[in-house]
Amino acid sequence: MSIYPRLGPISLEPHRPENIDLLYAWENDDELLAMSSDRLEHPAIDEVQRSLENWIAGSEDAIVFGIHIDRRLIGYVQIAGIDRDNRRCKMGIVIGDKSEWGRGYGTTAFRLGVRYAFETYDLNRIGAEAYANNPRSIRMLERIGFRREGVLRSAVRRGDHFVDEIVFGLLRAEWNEMGP
Repeated sequence: MSIYPRLGPISLEPHRPENIDLLYAWENDDELLAMSSDRLEHPAIDEVQRSLENWIAGSEDAIVFGIHIDRRLIGYVQIAGIDRDNRRCKMGIVIGDKSEWGRGYGTTAFRLGVRYAFETYDLNRIGAEAYANNPRSIRMLERIGFRREGVLRSAVRRGDHFVDEIVFGLLRAEWNEMGP
């Protein structure tokens, strides 16, 4: 039995060194970057390697889980900026395997991550952001129970134009009322 979050075939597990090739491919995919990153340039392999090593080592204020379907890595969930004094954090998700888009795996994985964050860190609030050009992410957050709290207008550059960043939040009391 795993100590990590699991629901059916979906599990959140620590990253492993062998994840580097998939992570590098995802970090260099223009479509994924446009929907999930502030970056304007593709990272080099050594930069992705350092990130992976940091994820594996872990830290007091962040944890990054690989999302697995029947033991196959399809993306990752990040719980970051864990602020134990104010009992809050921010979360994000990337489903790098595009063949798994639209199947509900991201929603289930993010819900598992939310439950893990609330229960493990005794949080009061979880924040998240989604770019206006990523309607799937917006729908996922709203489906889970996150509420729109504001818009950072023209916050992220995409080529010759700017995209809004929508700010979301979920309170523990709201999460408990939904009966996860």
